[in-house]
Formats: sequence, C-alpha cells, structure tokens
Amino acid sequence: MAPPDTAELQFATDIDISSDGLTYTATLRQDATFHDGSEVTAADFVYRRNRPSASGLDPEAIHHWEGEIHTDDEELLPAKTTDERYPALCDRVVELHPYDVPCVERFDETAVLDSFGNWRAESIDGA
Repeated sequence: MAPPDTAELQFATDIDISSDGLTYTATLRQDATFHDGSEVTAADFVYRRNRPSASGLDPEAIHHWEGEIHTDDEELLPAKTTDERYPALCDRVVELHPYDVPCVERFDETAVLDSFGNWRAESIDGA
C-alpha cells in the first residue's frame, strides 16, 4: 500500500501504519472539509485509498489560488467530441464544474482510425 500522500495528510491529525504495512489507521480532523464545504468522512478517506484508477492516471494538483497553496485530487475526463460540438462541451463543463476556473484542455487528433472517427461523429450527431 502506498504511503499517505499530501492530500490525505491535510484531512488527518495523524496516520498510524501497522508494522506489516497493511493496516492504516487515520484520525480525521474534526474540521476537515472539501473545497465546497462538505464534511470529509471516514468513507471518503477509505474510498480515496482504495479507488481503482483505470486510466493509470491519478493526478494530484498543487496550485496557487487566491493567495494560498492548495493540493487537490483531480479527475481526468477524456471527452470525445467533434470540432463543431467542442464549444458546447466546454460550456457544459464550465456550467457543471465546482471550480471557478476549471481546466479544460483540447488535444487535437491528427490521426484517428476511420472506424472510430465515424462512430464518434455518428454518436454525437445522433445525440
């Protein structure tokens, strides 16, 4: 099991690790909250330790915001769309995202399998 990371340490007053390294006991801070003010619970902590990462990416953002350094977990959402629908996708992400300044990045594809490109266009046009 990986050692506690910076984000986990922000939510706990201490984390004890058993001698075999298989059991972690965390004492959560009483005032631990997420960026939206909701309470951090033991279930949140367990989920963070055990969630799968199918893409192999589990980014942690360390950034400067409103005069302070923040460390947040991030979720990557690869969204496949067409050039024509990209502006609408961006608008929807901004509308739904909890951050004031969400990160939306575009990766232009220069080579795509025809079968995938056709499926994507048909799926989006039919939406």
